Amino acid sequence: MDASHLAPLLTPEGWALLAELPPYDESAALSVSQSLRDQGHAPELVSAALTQQRLRSRAEAKFGPFASQMLFTPDGLEQATRLTVSAHHAARYARVGARRVADLGCGIGGDALALAG
Repeated sequence: MDASHLAPLLTPEGWALLAELPPYDESAALSVSQSLRDQGHAPELVSAALTQQRLRSRAEAKFGPFASQMLFTPDGLEQATRLTVSAHHAARYARVGARRVADLGCGIGGDALALAG
């Protein structure tokens, strides 16, 4: 999965579907998928939404409650800095009095979340 697979989610219908989905349960994924398709959702949207729920479930270990509002790719999640580490980085900037910081990394924004406070 690359970022192009996120496109179906970046619509009002996609965001609404993500908000309605139950927490990811691998044993129920097939029945949830079929139910969503029976409701008329496009297969691409259903696939993207269920993949995102699975990734969000895994992301809770790194991002806590923020994970449920984020979008992920498998590679991005795997390489993402844990929020506890990002908080340590942010604290270092705060200790030296930095008032503005630009997170110019190429990750998914873990450091930016911590810097935002």
